Amino acid sequence: MLLETCHWVGRGWIFIEMEIIVTCYAGYRGEETPKSMRIGDRETKVRSVKSNWQTPDYRYFEVLCDDGKTYRLRHDGNKWALL
Repeated sequence: MLLETCHWVGRGWIFIEMEIIVTCYAGYRGEETPKSMRIGDRETKVRSVKSNWQTPDYRYFEVLCDDGKTYRLRHDGNKWALL
């Protein structure tokens, strides 16, 4: 899957496209929970899911990874996005 992320630079947004792959564990209810992710050529394992929540269209996860960083992920049932 391709990730499109944007950054505010000066007076406009710059969009950067890179690949994100999320490996998941499906629990007893079949809901996917992130276990690792690859952003571009960098792979990191999820140490813990700090929080998760749901809206009508998406599931969100805030995860702490083994690189020491916290990431927010969004899943629409088919593709993942890094927020």
